[in-house]
Amino acid sequence: MTNETMLKTIAAMLYEHDRATGASGAADVLANPGSWAEDEKAALFLPFYWNAARLITEIQGRMDSAGKPAGTLAALKRINKDAFTNSKGRPWHQGMFLQQGKWCICDGFRAVRLNDDVPSLSHADNSPDNVSRRINLDEIFPDPTAGELVDLPAVPELKTWIAVQKAECGKEWCKGNPYRLHAGKMEIGVNPQYLLDMLQALPGCTARATSPISPIYFTAENGDGILLPVRLQKRAAA
Repeated sequence: MTNETMLKTIAAMLYEHDRATGASGAADVLANPGSWAEDEKAALFLPFYWNAARLITEIQGRMDSAGKPAGTLAALKRINKDAFTNSKGRPWHQGMFLQQGKWCICDGFRAVRLNDDVPSLSHADNSPDNVSRRINLDEIFPDPTAGELVDLPAVPELKTWIAVQKAECGKEWCKGNPYRLHAGKMEIGVNPQYLLDMLQALPGCTARATSPISPIYFTAENGDGILLPVRLQKRAAA
């Protein structure tokens, strides 16, 4: 069983416990497992929540210490696969390509530019005609110093959020339910799986945003990238 599957199972058990008992602690345990795991009173009076929180923090620890190079390659493979799927009829974007000294992948929703080639990834056809048709990423990448710093989640935190959404919503978990990022006073919606791929493809990255509808710019030691946001629906009035 993978770490993600275990998190999804724990989330489902917590929600089922609340439905069966009339309690309402599941959401808080999933949002703040570290606080629950350290709460001595919870260990005495709310052992089900406390044990669930301890399991979640243990799983998050394993995910945080898991092989980052393998996670980076897996994320790049997902982006590269989407570049093929989303670029049907446009072979110039189907795979990794060299541009301005950077090794690039662009799937229409996100783009990464790496300092080094990844030979195990499929590469786009570099015929002169294809090269001339490619989007110039320099023209769409924003000023790296512009905008506000984005408060990015840690990979284990985001994986936990995704697992919770899958437990709550099933197969339709991602539709109409973006992950909310914050940059200064801005709230920015993003596809959570695309965000996870960016965090793993560019480990240790930081990000900046100039508006809720402009590309989010990521930079890391191994390269940089952009992710297009999604529009957020207004929160319902309390």
